[in-house]
Amino acid sequence: MMPRALSTSSSSKTEKEQTRPHKLGKILCFFLAAALTAGSIYAAARIFRKTDSEYQYDPFFEDETEYDVLFFGNSHAQYAVSPLQLYRDYGITSYNMASHGNSIAVSYWMLKNAIEYHKPKVAVLDMYLVDADTVTMKKGLAHYTFDRFPLTRTKMEAIQGIFGDFKEQLEFYVPFSVFHNNWSSFTLDSVKKIWSPAPRNKNKGQKYESDVVPAYTYPVLDISDTEQADSTGKEYVRKFISLCREEDIKPVLILIPYPASEEKQRWQNSVHALAEEENVDYIDLYHMNLVDADTDFYDPDSHLNLSGSVKVTDALGKELDRRYHLEDRRSQKEYSSWKESLKAWNRHLEKSLSEQTCLSNILVFLSWPEFTAEIGIDPGCTVPSYIEELIQQSRSRIRDYKRNEEELGLYHEIHLKIMEKESGETILEGDFADQGKGFVLLEYKEPA
Repeated sequence: MMPRALSTSSSSKTEKEQTRPHKLGKILCFFLAAALTAGSIYAAARIFRKTDSEYQYDPFFEDETEYDVLFFGNSHAQYAVSPLQLYRDYGITSYNMASHGNSIAVSYWMLKNAIEYHKPKVAVLDMYLVDADTVTMKKGLAHYTFDRFPLTRTKMEAIQGIFGDFKEQLEFYVPFSVFHNNWSSFTLDSVKKIWSPAPRNKNKGQKYESDVVPAYTYPVLDISDTEQADSTGKEYVRKFISLCREEDIKPVLILIPYPASEEKQRWQNSVHALAEEENVDYIDLYHMNLVDADTDFYDPDSHLNLSGSVKVTDALGKELDRRYHLEDRRSQKEYSSWKESLKAWNRHLEKSLSEQTCLSNILVFLSWPEFTAEIGIDPGCTVPSYIEELIQQSRSRIRDYKRNEEELGLYHEIHLKIMEKESGETILEGDFADQGKGFVLLEYKEPA
């Protein structure tokens, strides 16, 4: 009996030993499958994600220095205010948080999210949509605004405050639920997005355009001609101001110049009274006569081009410097990265300039002070008024160039040479003539 009992015990032990590796293998397979599934979901999310929001806001989150000023608004402000110009001219550190389609309510929520990462001394809000009676915006544009922000309680409050429907909210909590629709644009190059970072905005949030499109013009109303009604836009202006005061931030209201209808002007004029009631500054750039409708816009009804942006940023910088005495960071070692950012921005503009073929676009770049030029206009060349205006606007950086008879072309041309101001190196040189669609490059001359 005893031997049989020992044999049974030994047999049972052997079976357990045999089963243990089998169970261990199952566990390992489970974790391997889970890891592969998670990796596949992560890879798919990276491949099919839209990178617009990363492009716009990655530098904001990655910068270890502080921003003394944050700008909020929609695309009007996004194209109008150049943070690196403010740094170059005044030593002001800032980030342009404005984005396409943002209502003033969205700007309020942007401020509330942004100050969890960088708390400015001054928060500036553009008044373009002060007349709007809505808090919401297009979902596609809202992804551009919010996707880069980490999912926090504040971000969830923002999404709930902007979109009332839970299904609409859900795609902002789990953006992969909508990004999978991008499968139709998949190519082998898309795989690189798994490990490659998104491109970065090189001017601290600002975008720019060099096209020149004459803007609509409207009679400019007196500031006393106002709209007395209230609006959702005004409600959120007050919320923006209150939030700033709670956080010990100086709130500032501005109005970016644009082709404003008389109705729009009345609403924006009414902000003067609102600002007085709230005891905040309203910098009305619209009534400063800063921009030219023929040369400073890239579309007829809304947005400033690079030339208009330089003018508006210059005026705004003067006001910020005069009113708020912000620190000049240009000589501070901890802000030395800003000098590198400015150099990178200048190189970016040089590259973009060197690729232009339309004379008006090229002349717009001359609004940036790092460029100088020589220009020669053939006898008999009829120069359109908007080209003359662009030349005159940058006259301090343009030298006249008189061509000899051998250089004169067949088309009554304009000869233009653009140089980098500091080094004197040629960026672009060529002859331009009217070919029926404006003055375009006829012959590009390689720099010597």
